[in-house]
Amino acid sequence: MLLAVVATPTAQAQLASRIGSAANNPVVPGEIVWADLVTTDVERAVTFYSTVFGWESRDSGDPNYVELARGDELVCAIAAFEDDDVPPGGARWLVSVSVADVDETASKVTELGGSVLEEPYDLPDRGRLAVVTDSQGAVLMLLRAAGGDPARSKVTPGAWAWAELWTRDIEKAIAFYEKAIGYRAVRDESGDGWPPVVLTTQDMPRATVVEIPWEYVEPNWLPYVLVADGRETLKEIMNAGGSVLFTSDDVAEDSGTFAAIVSDPTGAVFAIQELEAGQ
Repeated sequence: MLLAVVATPTAQAQLASRIGSAANNPVVPGEIVWADLVTTDVERAVTFYSTVFGWESRDSGDPNYVELARGDELVCAIAAFEDDDVPPGGARWLVSVSVADVDETASKVTELGGSVLEEPYDLPDRGRLAVVTDSQGAVLMLLRAAGGDPARSKVTPGAWAWAELWTRDIEKAIAFYEKAIGYRAVRDESGDGWPPVVLTTQDMPRATVVEIPWEYVEPNWLPYVLVADGRETLKEIMNAGGSVLFTSDDVAEDSGTFAAIVSDPTGAVFAIQELEAGQ
């Protein structure tokens, strides 16, 4: 099971891209289209991600909000918690799931046993959004992007590659996301394949669902960054003040494509996935 947790997704989708960069892009419900880091130390987080991945900061004029980019492409936003908003565990990555109607989806979330942490509102240049939890407590953002959703493109090192839902009860999670977001769950019934469950819309894979292997880990969405050399990236992560929580080497010396779960110096957890040979 632990090896499977960091196994290579069978299909990779672009996670973060230029939200609102075009006026007429279609909305693709279920696509994971953006990522935000919410932290207690914006400056330290910006330094870390710039050092490790080469993401360049764009000064917004507000020290509590910074956008990072790869060339002309926005990667993410880093924002500070308000003083009374810091959750247990501190910093966290927050993925955004595209939906056709944020208000309607937020209502479904509560009907299905989830909760709304931030009621739907409009954010300039982003769109309409709401922050919610699923029925097991995993936090995510619902987003109807102002310019529609970005087209998929080939993922290159330094970009977001994928997202996984870590949950206590896979069947309960599937039931929630099928009804709330409109996903269709595709299962590997053989027991030999990975991943066991892929969430799809329009017959395209959007995310995977895995069972949490550790008691101390709460349900969450885990985003992956694609890297050219996983072990070298781990060295850079540690040199920049981050921590390594788990690697595929912890399970088997020859585990195939290398992957790891790590945290930045402010405590936000994410994963890295090594580029597969031939990609």
